[in-house]
Order: sequence, then structure tokens, then C-alpha cells
Amino acid sequence: MRRKSDGRRKSDRCHKSDRCHKSDCRHKSDGHHSCGGQDLIEFALVTPLLLVIVLVFVELAVVVFQYNTVASAARQGARHGIVVQDSDAQVRAVALAAAEEMAAAANLDPARLDVEATVDAERVAVRVEYETQLITAPVIQAIGGGSSGPFVLVATSSMIRE
Repeated sequence: MRRKSDGRRKSDRCHKSDRCHKSDCRHKSDGHHSCGGQDLIEFALVTPLLLVIVLVFVELAVVVFQYNTVASAARQGARHGIVVQDSDAQVRAVALAAAEEMAAAANLDPARLDVEATVDAERVAVRVEYETQLITAPVIQAIGGGSSGPFVLVATSSMIRE
């Protein structure tokens, strides 16, 4: 065997590069090779970032679902309120019950739900507020974001009485 200038035999070296040794060299099918734990280090650096991104998308989906439920509850309450031809107190009671029923059907916590109905001669307006607690609040605080308090979702629906 021929010896290289550093005293090692040519067969001890990786055939892809003169810098790698066979014991710590891995060859990939695409012609590239990786030496040592570079892949593991890159994976360890990128994985937390990817997990945070996935968590943010899941959080966003939950908040959008909850907001759509709050908006639907406000519309449902106003819709039920405009068809009742009784006193203003009865219209208000029907609107509140319909909005709370809609929110309960979507598993929103009734303790964090606030429903208000305003009734006058021409309109019924229902305002629904829901305090949602963000899963990512500690992450947001850690990077210098806002407070970790509840995030309030508000929707109002106003319809003309028949």
C-alpha cells in the first residue's frame, strides 16, 4: 500500500474526501457524505424552532375556531331575538339563551363567557365576549411579548327587528 504524506495508508481514507476517515464517514445515496455528528447537531438546532412554529399554527387554529364560535353565538342570539314579538325583556332572554346555547355546543367554558343583549324598538344587538387562555403565552413572554393574561375575543351582531 502506498502511504500518504500524513503517514496513513490510502485505504484508511474515505474515497470521497481526503479529510474524512472511514471510521467516522457516512455516505448518502445522493453522492454527499457527512462526517461525525453534523446531522445530529443540525437536527437539534432546527427541531425546537419547527416545534414552536407548529405550536403557533395549532394555537392560531384554536383561536380562530373560538372566535368563529363567538361570532356565530352573537349572530344566533340576534337572529332568535328579532323573531320574538314579545316584550323587550323576553327578546333579551331569548337572545341570551340562544347565544349561550351556541357557545356551549362548541364546548366554550361558560365561566369565561359574557353575553349582553341590547334591545330597542328597531334593533336587537348581541355582544359576546370570551376570554381564552393561550397555550403559547409563556413562549410569547419569554421572547418579550405582551402579558400572559387572557386574550379576549369579542363579537357583536346587530339585526333589525321584524
